[in-house]
Amino acid sequence: DWIGFADLDGDGPVDVIARWTDDDGDFHLTTHRGLGDGSFVEVQDWYLPGNHGFLRAANFDGEPGPDVALFDGDNDDAFTLLRNDGRGQLTAPQ
Repeated sequence: DWIGFADLDGDGPVDVIARWTDDDGDFHLTTHRGLGDGSFVEVQDWYLPGNHGFLRAANFDGEPGPDVALFDGDNDDAFTLLRNDGRGQLTAPQ
């Protein structure tokens, strides 16, 4: 499992991005919005088909807000991109 940190919604407190595996071996990506007091609230949960390794949050498309890249667990040159809509919501994996 992998975890990343970024201010996805631009409000100041850091948000958490977690790539995890459920009991059936399926991959998920979950985002949690930081409330600024040390607590978090779940915002999104994506089911991710395939084998995903580590993740990175960065601005890949030049639009407001960091996007999330999930790198393929079988191929270091391939990744899935979830784009930030500028308000902290990630789009469907592409």
